[in-house]
Amino acid sequence: MRVCVAASRKGGVGKTNFCVQIGVASELAGVSTAYVDLDPMAGLSKWWARRTAETPILVRPEPDLATALEVCRKLGIGLVVVDTPPAVSQLVADAVALADLVVVPCQASPDDLDGIEGTLELLSASDTKSVFVMSRVKSRAAMVVDVVTALSHHGAVCPAMLADREDYKVSKIRGLSASEFKPKGAAANDVAALWHQIAQYVGVEHGSASVDQRVGAVGPEGNASAPRSGRGAKSKDGAAGRSSGAKRAGVASRAGKGAPATGDRAVKTAGRRPARPV
Repeated sequence: MRVCVAASRKGGVGKTNFCVQIGVASELAGVSTAYVDLDPMAGLSKWWARRTAETPILVRPEPDLATALEVCRKLGIGLVVVDTPPAVSQLVADAVALADLVVVPCQASPDDLDGIEGTLELLSASDTKSVFVMSRVKSRAAMVVDVVTALSHHGAVCPAMLADREDYKVSKIRGLSASEFKPKGAAANDVAALWHQIAQYVGVEHGSASVDQRVGAVGPEGNASAPRSGRGAKSKDGAAGRSSGAKRAGVASRAGKGAPATGDRAVKTAGRRPARPV
């Protein structure tokens, strides 16, 4: 099982949208996937509550993320996508320490660059791999190039970006991802290219044909390093080794999909080390 955490001290950078899109793309690509929402705003949970599809499942962090991850392991989940609040806190530090990959979404603005300082401090205290992902990109203008260049001094920057597209907003209102809403649309193509990279960064196996045919586009050339072997081919109900997720402890049910608990229980973190980019 692999764990991908979206983290940034700054709010409004696209963490929840990243989680929504990558979680569904992962499931469509044949990797059994679960969400964990640590953000008190519960944007990911509220979107999930509007869904009719049973997968990806939502696992509550009760009493903490470590417990939720253990539930996911028992269910045979291949990838866990974790949303976090815009903060530098013990809750986020614990999530970073438990992750296989930390994704730091960033927009092309001076405010976003200023806002990553606290997140960089968290990453430097862990040996977890990390990568920056540009979000809400309006164009590949000079500002985008400048921000990517600045970010590259702090770590790896994913070559795939999420453009500023209406399909993300419209699809989320309906409890869908862009890939489900318009499988051949421009937003779905962006997500497919991003998933192609993230799958390799985090180390999950994925069938490129499944991604191409079901999510919408072939990933870009110039792949990241070869992925480690992962788990998670889907069974008939959409997740390896699980039956009805709603009947399992800690898994949100269709009848009562409220905001998750966000208890800040202590989880052992690694000592301070230099940040380890992908």
